[in-house]
Amino acid sequence: MGFNLLTLIPIQGRAYLLIPFLVFFLAMTILDREPGWNLILLMVFSFTAGLLLNWSGTDTSRWQTWLLFLGSGVAAVLGAVTLGKSLQTGLQFLLPLTVLYLLGWPGVLLWDLPGWIRGFWMLSGLLLFTLIAAAVLQRGFTLEVEESPVPLGISLWVILVNLFWVSGWIPFGG
Repeated sequence: MGFNLLTLIPIQGRAYLLIPFLVFFLAMTILDREPGWNLILLMVFSFTAGLLLNWSGTDTSRWQTWLLFLGSGVAAVLGAVTLGKSLQTGLQFLLPLTVLYLLGWPGVLLWDLPGWIRGFWMLSGLLLFTLIAAAVLQRGFTLEVEESPVPLGISLWVILVNLFWVSGWIPFGG
């Protein structure tokens, strides 16, 4: 698997790796008030997540990882384009689900959990990723600015956390 930076950091110290995500969350809250920033910020978050994956030493050459992300991305774009405004009514539960998901992350970070629990947590995160990306794309397509940027800012933070850890945790053969 090559050089892995995460093995150099104690499990309890890995929580500090989330600090850069908080910085992006604050930037998202400030910048997302302007039309069109959603798509730009989504690209920046994706680029940063790719860098984090590279620096973490995870095995990003596995085709299963990229196939899963590609499927999630295509589902998000199709959902944003085909559902349009009706997508917003179904996303009222997105922030509570994201908050619950975030509340479970300290357990994943601080304790050595069985692989099936981590795999379930990752797949749940990928489902959230798909819904969040669809919401961001839909807002970017319609350029509506009267909505609060905070829920999608928190949600995009979850995307980064998932992209950072998912490559090593997807329960596929390697």
